[in-house]
Amino acid sequence: MKREKLGQRLKRVRQERGLSLRELAKKIDVSATYLSRVENCLESSTPTEKTIRALADALGDDFDELMQLAGRVPEDVEKLIKADPQ
Repeated sequence: MKREKLGQRLKRVRQERGLSLRELAKKIDVSATYLSRVENCLESSTPTEKTIRALADALGDDFDELMQLAGRVPEDVEKLIKADPQ
């Protein structure tokens, strides 16, 4: 099975929750245009950790899985890794 991309996952979960693109964008304080670009994998920059956390909260989805799909490491984990490379 092909692994879902972040945008595909967000769109699928949003639709499963019965939320419109505009409703979700408003809930997480981003533009509907930006959210649409993320969902359709057209946005060149990965959403910030703050935005991913807001999406996870608004959708009731797993923050760590969304971060993994985004190819991001949470800041607290990154700090631990940099503090102790072992």
